[in-house]
Amino acid sequence: MGNETSGFAVLNLSSYTLHFGLSMAATHYYENNVNHGEIFYRWPGAVHYTVYAQTAPELSDGACAKEITKASILGITCAGAAAAAVICLPALPALSGPASSLVVAAEGGALAMGAGAAGAAGAAAVADYAIMKQVLDVLASVPAADLYAQKKGCYGGGSGSWLVLRGGLQRVNGHVRHEKLRLEKVKPEYVLGNGTFTAYSREKFYTTDGAKQHIAAGHSCSRTSCKLLD
Repeated sequence: MGNETSGFAVLNLSSYTLHFGLSMAATHYYENNVNHGEIFYRWPGAVHYTVYAQTAPELSDGACAKEITKASILGITCAGAAAAAVICLPALPALSGPASSLVVAAEGGALAMGAGAAGAAGAAAVADYAIMKQVLDVLASVPAADLYAQKKGCYGGGSGSWLVLRGGLQRVNGHVRHEKLRLEKVKPEYVLGNGTFTAYSREKFYTTDGAKQHIAAGHSCSRTSCKLLD
């Protein structure tokens, strides 16, 4: 595909809605609330970044500015600060906030488990109480480090760095388990063939005639063999 795929892209195939960032001693670029099947993309130039994803907390300009200041004084990297934040503010706090970050991916679409789902008797989103209990029990035991992933040394020049984020909740032989979040390098064709850009990332990618030739095909759990909770 050549230089028209320069930049950094991540296809979210995990079971979570996540916050993504590009770090060089501190976060320079980020996007919050990237859903399952969506693509985060930025093209800051032919530079190296650490690409990371976290379930919580959300990123902000103010937080990133503080990271840059701390990094210049103390040498604290954004990745380390983000990991510490996850430990202090674990994701999915008992489904009591405005919304949890958990997405139950299944064939035919994604089922979001909202704040009131657990307490709503007969709600379609929680038809199986036994599975919901398993989910909550598993989440309560997940280490904070397993809700964070990073890939160092990613290069934005040339054909870029195109990644897939995997992990999260799965049901295997009737039992719910959690796999650590992980970032894997793949070819641009895989990301474009199995995801949809977020609205903001779409504007960042389709800026050249070369890039406009590539169509994001959209996401299908059957095509990518998503086995999260089925």
